[in-house]
Amino acid sequence: RARLAADLRTLGATVVDSSANFVLADFGPHAAHIYDALLSHGFITRQMSAYRLPTHLRIAIGTPDEIDRLVDLVRRLGGARTGSD
Repeated sequence: RARLAADLRTLGATVVDSSANFVLADFGPHAAHIYDALLSHGFITRQMSAYRLPTHLRIAIGTPDEIDRLVDLVRRLGGARTGSD
């Protein structure tokens, strides 16, 4: 959990501190694009718009390999704040 949160912060996301089995991260204006890309690559995340957090995604903690692949994909998309226009 700590490694995923740190890696997402490095990529520009704001991560909410907690001790839950998931990470709640603010991906900025491109959250929907990042959500769609993660989903198309087999990552099941949860959009948080219903909780009035439209730029946040809830990401369950996976295996170290899954975390590496998720972080790599967000990096290839340009990071949490830039996404792909």
